[in-house]
Amino acid sequence: MWRNCSPKTFLRQTPNKVLKEYFARKHLLNNVDFDSLNETEIEPIAQALDVLSEGQRKEVEAEFQQINEMACEMGVRVLVEEAGSPFHRIDLSETFEQMKNHYERAFWVFINHPLVFAISSELAFMGRVGSWRRRYVGEGLVPAVGEGDKQNLASVLS
Repeated sequence: MWRNCSPKTFLRQTPNKVLKEYFARKHLLNNVDFDSLNETEIEPIAQALDVLSEGQRKEVEAEFQQINEMACEMGVRVLVEEAGSPFHRIDLSETFEQMKNHYERAFWVFINHPLVFAISSELAFMGRVGSWRRRYVGEGLVPAVGEGDKQNLASVLS
């Protein structure tokens, strides 16, 4: 986990309409009237989260942390690139233009395109820890693909 995530800061940054949709799909916080709350009025939401079972609360907090990791410039860029890849063929640019901030963008993809979100999260993580830079290893290298080479690789990996 690279970006700090305070639950209250996360709730303040995330538009209520997205939170409402998220909790409705999870069948949680049915007693919170998201439509009547101001965007920064988070106490009723925080209080409702506090009375969830420990398992439900941990699941919500873990998902909030995943979304928080992608709610930044680099995270959104990875979401757009992955969604637009030949595997998904989803254009997020028009949808994203109408959104308030990166929290809304990341949360919207989490809800509506979970596979795109999952793949993007892994790619962003790999980018943070390993840097996606090309590395020159030499020219004319021939891979070792003989039967003995394969068995050697298998034994080393196991």
